[in-house]
Amino acid sequence: MLTIEKITSFEQFLALKDIWKDLLLSSGADNFYLSHEWISVWWKNLSAGKKLYILCIKDSGKCIAFVPLMVSRTTFMKFPVRKIEFIGSGWGHGGIILTDKKEESLKLIFEFLRKDRNYDLIVIARICNKKEEVEFLTRELIRKRIKFLKSDYGVPFIKIEGTWEEYLASFRSGFRKTFQNRERYLRKKGEVVFERFKELKNTEEIMAKVFDVSLRSWKAKCGTAIASSVAVKKLYSDLSEKLNENGWLDVSLLNLNNNSIAYIFGARYGRTFVDIDIAFDLELSNTSPGIQLHNLVLKELFSSGGITEFDFVMKQDYKKDFTSYEKNFPTISVFKGTLYSMLLFLVSKKILPLIKKVYFVFFRRKLNV
Repeated sequence: MLTIEKITSFEQFLALKDIWKDLLLSSGADNFYLSHEWISVWWKNLSAGKKLYILCIKDSGKCIAFVPLMVSRTTFMKFPVRKIEFIGSGWGHGGIILTDKKEESLKLIFEFLRKDRNYDLIVIARICNKKEEVEFLTRELIRKRIKFLKSDYGVPFIKIEGTWEEYLASFRSGFRKTFQNRERYLRKKGEVVFERFKELKNTEEIMAKVFDVSLRSWKAKCGTAIASSVAVKKLYSDLSEKLNENGWLDVSLLNLNNNSIAYIFGARYGRTFVDIDIAFDLELSNTSPGIQLHNLVLKELFSSGGITEFDFVMKQDYKKDFTSYEKNFPTISVFKGTLYSMLLFLVSKKILPLIKKVYFVFFRRKLNV
């Protein structure tokens, strides 16, 4: 018989580390952003104003599934809401850790959530579970006539197979030519050195260089650089130590005349390289140092073996130049059957698309005048 338990204490979650790791490895959703290491570091640094809401499904007392959720008061289309979502939502992929009795577990999870009155909306974003698990969940929501919205989020990824030369030949000729021209232009400015760090006695020196570059990037102007916020900076400091302890750390720097001008903060998780964050010196943007650094890292990955996939994590147009492959990470927003939640559903499903359509028609006509 399946039972479900809600975990609201961070100390309880920390004590589950070994069980969590075992279940994740045996699930079909083994992903860095579901690892105990990532979730614990994220929660430690960025959980202010949020409540832990981890669900543990047990079969005769044995854990067979975990759902890493949190509750927060936020907004949905500028409406205030109480929302249940994946821990660290917006930072990477999310998912439900399922092993045995997957369909029964999914039914139990959403039956439990339906009975909870302390939320308006459930948003499970960028789900990394297998396609059939997501499809089953969708069918269940339809069968129970629960209002929900489903959207897709396609993330580019690179298959690390064959040789670097074969991969490079797959680039558009215009992209290759532009890259080569910018590489030559950068080298005219001085000595260019590429460094990659995977095992460190101390991460502080390297992270100081990473933070320095981040403050000279375009992200700093937008306030989104990893060193722009005290909490986010601490998250990356803690994460670098945690990754280093596990042998997962993979940080690369591109240096010009002994000064770092670009970095890639990554992780090697299993056979996947996770592209967690990248930034470059804004003053050198005409040389595309970020793209140059990406290619230098990729060249090593193709040569060294062990890694079979480069995960870009987030969707951005420039990443499509590197690959034609893409993985879909759907988002499902489930609306509770209250009057307020139904209003949110109506606005997002009917009213907002209508407003966008009218605006588009009006704007197009204005351009034609």
